[in-house]
Amino acid sequence: MKQYLTWKEKVGILQEVKKAGSSIKGVAKKNKIYPCQIRRWKKKYVEFFENPNVTPSKKKNALGLKALQTGRAPMDEDVYADLKLFYEELRGQDRLVSVNMLCYELKRLKPSLEGVSMEALRNRVGRWRARENIAHRKFTHVAQNTRFNEIVINDFVVYVNEQISIGGYNGDGIVNIDETNIFFDSVGNVTLENKGTRTINYTDGPYSFLDDPFDTYHI
Repeated sequence: MKQYLTWKEKVGILQEVKKAGSSIKGVAKKNKIYPCQIRRWKKKYVEFFENPNVTPSKKKNALGLKALQTGRAPMDEDVYADLKLFYEELRGQDRLVSVNMLCYELKRLKPSLEGVSMEALRNRVGRWRARENIAHRKFTHVAQNTRFNEIVINDFVVYVNEQISIGGYNGDGIVNIDETNIFFDSVGNVTLENKGTRTINYTDGPYSFLDDPFDTYHI
């Protein structure tokens, strides 16, 4: 009857071989296996468990398997590299990042995915997140940054004034906005963040606006 061993059992046999005075043939005979199997396991062990590119979690999970797969390289590596850059730039600004945001960015980076369902895109992003050790995390520090991006504020005011001019609105049709948030980001207490990050920052700026920059619009 054919014997199937998990990698935890195989590693135990390899450790037996490492012991002083133990030979591959002797250990193979004791465990009722062929010496060639031990040599093959040793090669696989080096390729997988001593590979720095394989994450510790994958190595841990592999111990319960009967066969090892290092996995093929992901397709569209350049696309996923750009997706990682998009994610890192947003989190570098303490901006909220969601799975849906990454899905839409992935479609933008690879137009051929336009007809793919959101469920399939989420699965793709989910596999990518697992490779990159990115998980859903709750904010541990929330701050406001509402008026420090002067370029964005000025551009917004110029745009609003242009719309007022184009629309021909008079003073009666213009209202002041005083201490009223205009959110351009999603509002929530969860974002995607790297596993192991101790402080999860979030700010509602620079794409949220408050108070005096928009108290009154002038032409």
